Amino acid sequence: MQNLPDFSHDEKTAMSDLMAEIFSEKPYPQIPEIEIQKKIGQGGMGSVYLGKQTYLDRAVAVKVIHLNSCSDMNSFVLRFQREAKLLASLSHSNIVSCYHAGSLPDGKCYLVMEFIEGMDLGKYVQKNGVLAEPQAIAVLKCMSMALEHAYSFDIIHRDIKPENVLLQHYDIRKSSTSLINQNFPYNVKLVDLGLAKITNVKCEQTVTQEGQIMGTPAYMPPEQFEDIETLDYRGDIYSLGCVLYYMLTGRHAFPQNGIHAIMLQKLENNLPGIKQHNPKVSDAVSQIIHSMLQRDREERPQSYQEIIEFCTNYEQKRKDESSISNKPTVVVSTSEIAPRKKRSSVAAFFFLPLIAGFLYLAFYTVNFTEPKEKVIAKTEQEKIPLPLENTLSQPNTKEPTTQKTPPTILPPQITDTEKLAPKDFSWGKKSSLFSDTKFEQRLESWQFEPNNTGWSASEEGSGVFGFGTSYIMRELEKSPWKIEATIIPLGMDSREWSIHFLLSNGNEIEINWKMLKGILTTVSEKSNSGQKKTLLSATSPQPQSISFTAIHYSNTLEITTNSQKNTLDKLSAPIEKIKLSAKKSKGIHFESLQIFYDNGK
Repeated sequence: MQNLPDFSHDEKTAMSDLMAEIFSEKPYPQIPEIEIQKKIGQGGMGSVYLGKQTYLDRAVAVKVIHLNSCSDMNSFVLRFQREAKLLASLSHSNIVSCYHAGSLPDGKCYLVMEFIEGMDLGKYVQKNGVLAEPQAIAVLKCMSMALEHAYSFDIIHRDIKPENVLLQHYDIRKSSTSLINQNFPYNVKLVDLGLAKITNVKCEQTVTQEGQIMGTPAYMPPEQFEDIETLDYRGDIYSLGCVLYYMLTGRHAFPQNGIHAIMLQKLENNLPGIKQHNPKVSDAVSQIIHSMLQRDREERPQSYQEIIEFCTNYEQKRKDESSISNKPTVVVSTSEIAPRKKRSSVAAFFFLPLIAGFLYLAFYTVNFTEPKEKVIAKTEQEKIPLPLENTLSQPNTKEPTTQKTPPTILPPQITDTEKLAPKDFSWGKKSSLFSDTKFEQRLESWQFEPNNTGWSASEEGSGVFGFGTSYIMRELEKSPWKIEATIIPLGMDSREWSIHFLLSNGNEIEINWKMLKGILTTVSEKSNSGQKKTLLSATSPQPQSISFTAIHYSNTLEITTNSQKNTLDKLSAPIEKIKLSAKKSKGIHFESLQIFYDNGK
């Protein structure tokens, strides 16, 4: 202990305990079907070991919790179990996979995870220096896609930092993804969801104790210092901005010493400038960092898709600039230019009169060897093509000539469905997707979620109400059809609701509305394997009611929400069912839900 004079008493004790554990002869934990090879790390929750899954003969990382280091063992075990469930539910190329989880006879819990051979982003920057801007944008894009996937399962991370971003050496033979940047041969892997929170689950006992700060202060959003229970995905967007700042400067965006100094600077919205530490950062990247680090989360990007689109546009712009700059140019020595120019002038003096004479004779021959009327008729005939049937059937009465006849170009064959557009349909009499009988039978054609208590018919009018977190679903006839809906949020407590269109191949198109300061509308496609892709995202002021229209024909779905129109023209399969869902809602009123079918169907 006396050989560690620069550390506090608690730090000396912790280091001594760690050294004692490392150099002790304690046997490695016995994990079923896992052969532990060595200890490779230690964190706040426990130790990480390199192991081998004997049956599959593959390397794995095993994380074992340290119960003896917890003041509240039950809370730590609960956190650990939650991490296992979260990881097991995710499958994404930029998220470390979870293979197995369980507990040992002594009560310790463990996770068996994908082993990533490589260093974390923090160590990479310390060893190699800051990333070039295109490399940093590529990493940001991967992290945003990973977090967007996690959030599609209502998961937020809450501890985004360089140490939780692993860099796996890229191997084209093993990787299912393309190289993110030619000068950065790594796969990006997000790890450690131990602090993640499932936002749609209410626990009677919260894992984080009151007054305890969870996360890493240098990367935490301001609201995480104040009330962790109100934290949402925009907190992770703030942390992403801090990581982007670090990648480009090698410094923390808020470098103050001590948690209170960091917290004060963030709460006062003292935003750091980046160009003073890296003048090479472009204005566009400086602006996206500035927006991600806003004190007010309403001023940050309101979806991961906004960040992904920024990264995609950035990469495309660089690609376009590179293709222009790489165009070949001819460089001629000045010693060769002068004599060539002189010889060319002399040659032109002798040959230009001869060339002009030949051109005159050629022009004279073309214009005067045939009668003027014939030349005009021929010209007009070339301008006006024959009808298609005449072109195909007219007998050839002319003498064969050596002149080549241009090939006949037939118009492309277009099927009836490809010709159709909404204006081509004659929408018949409308009918309600809710039964027009007494309110007790209004939902008789709908299938309820098991144990559903969240949907009921309105006793007045013809609508229905949705509460809590639940859904109802019914089948639709074949397209073409048009659906019109009027939706009324019952105040800010309406929170979130969706209309889902279920495709015949198991995929799903979801139109989701979320109450923020205004309303965030997102359209996404979810595959039958659970992968979710956001197609578009927009924020608008909160209206008193929402008018919604969906038109489905061929493989196209046109969606209009309060006059904002979007077209999805490459659906993977026809739509078979419609589903209405509410999420944590205190009340959403589908005042009407009408369907129209084409009279010519």
